[in-house]
Amino acid sequence: MKFLHRHGRQLLSTIVCWFMLDIVFYSLNLFMKDIFTDIGWFGDASKTGILEQTYKIACTQAIITIRGTLLGYFFTVAFVERLG
Repeated sequence: MKFLHRHGRQLLSTIVCWFMLDIVFYSLNLFMKDIFTDIGWFGDASKTGILEQTYKIACTQAIITIRGTLLGYFFTVAFVERLG
């Protein structure tokens, strides 16, 4: 009980941040293919071939994930001492 009284706010804040990150990250990875197909980044799989379609989707998801991860990493390094 003493631990929760002392560190409960920080623990709850960490839990909420990780939960929100997981919701955004995993839902984006699940639905990214459908979003990009709807906006026209990927053509019809029957015209281009399933392997080429899969390769395009994998490359696009990797690029977006790496960009987001690196941006978050550099933001953290730059502001971790200032923001706590």
